[in-house]
Amino acid sequence: MEDASHPDRARLHKEINRVLDANLGSGEAVRVVISWYGVMVGTDRRVFVFHYSDTFHPLTPRLVGTFSYSMLTGVTMSMMGFYGHVALVGAGLFESGLGGNYQKPSSPHVLGIQRTLRGDKSRAIQDGVAELRRLIEAAHAITVQPASQAPVMNDIAGQIRSLAGLRDQGIITAAEFESKKTELLARM
Repeated sequence: MEDASHPDRARLHKEINRVLDANLGSGEAVRVVISWYGVMVGTDRRVFVFHYSDTFHPLTPRLVGTFSYSMLTGVTMSMMGFYGHVALVGAGLFESGLGGNYQKPSSPHVLGIQRTLRGDKSRAIQDGVAELRRLIEAAHAITVQPASQAPVMNDIAGQIRSLAGLRDQGIITAAEFESKKTELLARM
């Protein structure tokens, strides 16, 4: 299922588009593309990382990893000499996989970049890294939100049950119970 809504999809290698079409979930959309010595494609759910293979077909990219935003804690961009990298950060993802070769990183969560990038290409990579950070942070905000609301709802339900018990015992009137119940339900 091709997501033609992202303008960078048209510039991607046909093999990358084929893999994305085969793996994008229902309603999953491409949000960001970072491309240099490989490609990172961020969707609204995860990141796909492609490296270019030197072994058999030098210009053919291959999928080396997919990473859910829930397992990521960030993304970094750093430079050393003329080369650098964009690396996904999370549990079990180590920058040691660079092996000292920034141009052709061996780790599936790292994308090599070149320091001599200037102008629009450099800005595009920096903007892509910023967008990936935003997507990772947004995924963590969604994950945390329901957990923080659950105790409040359970507490309100418990208070309503307690009030019903007081009403049933004749300690408060039915009108007082209804008034307080309406007030508590409005907090949810």
